[in-house]
Amino acid sequence: FAISQALSGGIFFGSVFIAAPNRFIPTSTYGRMIYGLLIGVGAMFLRLYAHIDGIYPSIAIFSLFIPLIDKFTVPSPFGGYTNHGKSKTVSEKNSG
Repeated sequence: FAISQALSGGIFFGSVFIAAPNRFIPTSTYGRMIYGLLIGVGAMFLRLYAHIDGIYPSIAIFSLFIPLIDKFTVPSPFGGYTNHGKSKTVSEKNSG
C-alpha cells in the first residue's frame, strides 16, 4: 500500500524534481531533513484526509518555513568550531 501511494500521482515527481533541487532549500543537513519530513507528513495528511495529491501544496506551504528552519538549524563552519564558538579579539590574535 505504501509503495503504491509513493509511486502514484505526482508524489514521486514532486519529491524528486520539485522539492529536491529547489534553490530555496535549508542550508544545513539537519534543516533539510526537517524540511523533507515536513513535506512528507504534509503530503501524507493531504492525500489521506483531503483526498488530493498533496505534494504540491505541501511544498508550497512548507517553503514558507525555510527561513525559520534556517534560523534554528545553523550549519557549522567548515572545519567546525575551534574555540567553542568564541572568537578572539585582535589583541589576542596578535599576542600569540
